[in-house]
Amino acid sequence: KSWIRNFFGRFADKPFPATHITIHRGKFPFGMRVRLKNKKIISADGQVYPSDQELQPLVQKSDPDRILEISQSLIGCPYRWGGRTSFGFDCSGFVQMVCLVAGIKMPRDSWQQHMAVNNHIIDGKTAKPGDLHFFGKNERVTHVGFSTGGLGIIHCQGTVKEETLERGFSYSNEKLSDIYISTHSIRFNFS
Repeated sequence: KSWIRNFFGRFADKPFPATHITIHRGKFPFGMRVRLKNKKIISADGQVYPSDQELQPLVQKSDPDRILEISQSLIGCPYRWGGRTSFGFDCSGFVQMVCLVAGIKMPRDSWQQHMAVNNHIIDGKTAKPGDLHFFGKNERVTHVGFSTGGLGIIHCQGTVKEETLERGFSYSNEKLSDIYISTHSIRFNFS
């Protein structure tokens, strides 16, 4: 057994019949799909563990109002290109997995996420927590993050962090402000 394989997980030949998803960091990374049977967690490789981590059913009613709470629980998680767990997220993986835990299916990449909500553009200053801010150049979307309300943003750039797109604050992200494209409501499609 390779330490790399053990550290990064395993690939399955067929879909794993998961019933639950981990929703906070703990023994297992955020967003790990598991099967719950007789109050025990069964991982994709068949290992059985005590159920001592908070789980929620994989299939549930969408709740965009949970996005801010879920995303704030992940502040400090590192950036990892292609990442979709608390071991490391990229910007769109962070959005996709937080949405999944909130019962919302989103595409994988930021440009695809932009297309999924493209018909529901709103003024960024009036954004509700969980709405999506998009960034890029020449209308090509290259970054995404959740609004924390108005121009506040929680996103993964280096780490998962909260900042603002408003200028003049110590926690402003002026580089993102310079490449801001648009803000879209997530509530029209999914609530």
